Amino acid sequence: MHKISFFLIPLMAISQALTVSSQPVPQELLLKGELCSSNAQVIQLPFDAQLTPIADFNSIVSKNQPLFAISYMSKDNSLAKVIYEFFQKEIRVEIADKKHQMMHELLQIEATSALSYQDAVQAYEEEKAGLHNVKSTLVSELKNHNKVFLDIEHLRTASLSQIDEFIQQQIPNQVLATHDGIFLSSVADTSQTSPAFYKKLTNIARIVDNQTFELHVKVNEKQVGQLQAGQDVDVNIASLDKILQGHIATIGHFPEQSTSGNHSYPIVIKLESLEAVTLNQLRVGMNASVSIKMGEEEMIMIPITAVQTLYGNNTVKVNASGTNESRNVTLGIVSGMDIQITSGLDVGEEIIEHH
Repeated sequence: MHKISFFLIPLMAISQALTVSSQPVPQELLLKGELCSSNAQVIQLPFDAQLTPIADFNSIVSKNQPLFAISYMSKDNSLAKVIYEFFQKEIRVEIADKKHQMMHELLQIEATSALSYQDAVQAYEEEKAGLHNVKSTLVSELKNHNKVFLDIEHLRTASLSQIDEFIQQQIPNQVLATHDGIFLSSVADTSQTSPAFYKKLTNIARIVDNQTFELHVKVNEKQVGQLQAGQDVDVNIASLDKILQGHIATIGHFPEQSTSGNHSYPIVIKLESLEAVTLNQLRVGMNASVSIKMGEEEMIMIPITAVQTLYGNNTVKVNASGTNESRNVTLGIVSGMDIQITSGLDVGEEIIEHH
């Protein structure tokens, strides 16, 4: 019988001496946020009305698609009242103007006093100022109803009831989408399927553009000074496993309120050059991370293999005057196979790397 002998060959640890030096390391700022639409328009009701939703909320709608059915309420037709008031004011201005011109002629032949003439001038100026104020209100009301002054010029001599009847005939029976996008409710009641009454200037819905996206993130007071509008960034959409290109659109100049005293500044990042396939996959609210290159910084970097960890302490063998000593160090970032030393080593010292 042959005996089998086992030989143990000791493994030799290979080590080499390295001189500590600093090197430029690319800096990167990583931020997290959620995708938002770059364009969300509010639909505001221009008059008191009763509404019934037609389109489904949280659905994609097209421009001019009907969203609500309207039953117009004529109890308080503010547009009709403003039109009537404007034309009445316009007539009073004409009368006041004629009176002040007549008083001027009488003053020339000393048939009236200067005080009476001044009263006529003041009355005319007050009527003109009142007309200007009413006209500003009228222009705003007409804009809300998609009308211009030429549309109501023929109502100059009409009564209030005749004006109201005309306006009723011009009111649309539906609220239409202002552009393509996602149809969202702005107030709780508009999500109901039954008719409900809403006051003028109520924000009844939002149309959120689902073809343009941006990211809202925050940076601290140290980071904000290192960023520039237009700076290129990489945006990682985790759920899609895609890296998209973007740029910093705006940088906030005023900090957001914080109870901790740590100020943060809002940053808006816009995505660019999105392909149709990518657009179909993106959704508002998706989680994303942003990578922003911040230049380079000189750092002490050593091979990871030169660091030993024992009982929670990170140490490096240092050749001090011909004698190897273990020294505690504080670690920083990792770059490839190297790691940053933030404290414990100085440039020019010699360390021992083990393989």
